[in-house]
Amino acid sequence: MDAHGLDSPFRAVAAGHADAIVVDMSIANYVVGNPYRGALSTLPVPHGLLVASSEPVLAGIVDRAIAALPPAELEAIRGRWKPTEHPEML
Repeated sequence: MDAHGLDSPFRAVAAGHADAIVVDMSIANYVVGNPYRGALSTLPVPHGLLVASSEPVLAGIVDRAIAALPPAELEAIRGRWKPTEHPEML
């Protein structure tokens, strides 16, 4: 999915147009606790994805997949998605 701006991917997940997004956890926590309270949830891992609240099965699958990744690979993935690496998203 091609999303422009920081809010666009969150809107897509909340509206059911996307299943999940990869985002820095600090941003995810803010968005889930404020503009999308009740519509989105984060997975309780340091490297998390936003998943629509209506998709608990997907959240479980993603949670298990993340738990199976080695720490070095998690850090490499997280590094590719830092907002500082993608200023066009801000």
